[in-house]
Amino acid sequence: MTTTPQPITQTSFSIVPLPSTIDGSFLHEWVNESTDPWIKHFIQQRIPSSTSNHPLWDVAICVGLITRLEELSSQRKREIIQQVLQGKRDPQILRPFRWIQSISLSHRQYLQDRMFSRMDWLQHTFEELQSVLESPQEDLSDTSSTESYFSELLIDACIQRDDLECLHVLLHSSDDLTPAIQDTLHTIDQQGQQLIQQLLSIPNVDYERLNRTCKRYPAAWWCQPSTLATQSLQYALTTPQ
Repeated sequence: MTTTPQPITQTSFSIVPLPSTIDGSFLHEWVNESTDPWIKHFIQQRIPSSTSNHPLWDVAICVGLITRLEELSSQRKREIIQQVLQGKRDPQILRPFRWIQSISLSHRQYLQDRMFSRMDWLQHTFEELQSVLESPQEDLSDTSSTESYFSELLIDACIQRDDLECLHVLLHSSDDLTPAIQDTLHTIDQQGQQLIQQLLSIPNVDYERLNRTCKRYPAAWWCQPSTLATQSLQYALTTPQ
């Protein structure tokens, strides 16, 4: 039994357009110090070094990913533990949280607005995925293409939810996570979990980002396509409802 999605209402009413770009060049300096090749590659692909004018949303996602998913070397872990034992805070660990606090209020408001837009997209995507699951077998003219479409849409939803988690972590640290965002994200996660539970099998995806998410947050519904299944969706799509 699924929950009927409630329409998302955006709480920002800005008359003046909010700033949507920012200089994200600092991220290249951050990752130059990293020993994690995956995070380095992700930043280099997402934040071009050829310009200093980057989409604010992309910069924030990258900052959040470093906070959440960067894999530290054994030496770095020992350094951090040593500083904790000495009652100190590691400056590199604190950098993402200091960054979100340093950008302007209008920048943070823009990120809030984008979160609402992405959550609205996710709700519509859940409706589309649900309609595919509920389609009778005879209505599926091409089962293989339907499976492919379903899998791609599901994985896209999982990545979008992981993007939201990057913003969730940062805005929570700066006290900019409004009750409306929290409540809507909670509803999104309930719907996502219900959708995953309906699947008789889940597309098995070797996606490094989702794999890392599962290591840190094993209960997160959006990382399950990377860990829970080895079969296709054929049985779920072709079994009579």
